[in-house]
Amino acid sequence: MSTSAQILANTKNAALSTGPRTPEGKAASSRNALKFGLTSKQVLLPHEDPAEFEALEATLLEQIQPADDGERLLVNDIAVARWKIRRIELARAAWMEFDLSRRRMDDRNLATAWTLLSPEIQRFDKYAAAERRVVENAWRKLRVLQQDRRDREKAAAEAARATLQNKPNSPQTRANTQPSGADQEPTADPGRVVAHAAAADIPLIS
Repeated sequence: MSTSAQILANTKNAALSTGPRTPEGKAASSRNALKFGLTSKQVLLPHEDPAEFEALEATLLEQIQPADDGERLLVNDIAVARWKIRRIELARAAWMEFDLSRRRMDDRNLATAWTLLSPEIQRFDKYAAAERRVVENAWRKLRVLQQDRRDREKAAAEAARATLQNKPNSPQTRANTQPSGADQEPTADPGRVVAHAAAADIPLIS
């Protein structure tokens, strides 16, 4: 489980994200702007910073490069679930700090143990585990979709190449059917034949 310091560091790193850098990433980000804009209004709580959510989604779009609506919906699921995990961890850390402040124990390790075993902390962990399963399932479905898309693109490219090669007037077909220099029979030059016969004193048959 992440500590408060780790959560704070992750938040700062997300805020430093500059978003997509490649042309493909920028195009995907543009297509998703409205979709994620609506999502952020539905997901964010009043005290949460939209810029941090936008940094998270920009990082995911740059990393995943969704190519169609199906892939974009799964990226949406991942972004929302990751944001909820962040929220749960922040709330869990705040609750632990509050609960520990109420426990008057000299042994702070024992006080921490009591807090970790509390029903509240266990519910936080349960909620976080559920959101992590959402992320894992979305990633698995996304990999299947992307592999299927790549296979279809590869098959389409191979079919187009085969069609081009089989066209009668295509450059490939002409190159394959045109005889090579080694296969062509040499053509006799009449002038050279006469000169050769005269030099060898061979009578020509007229």
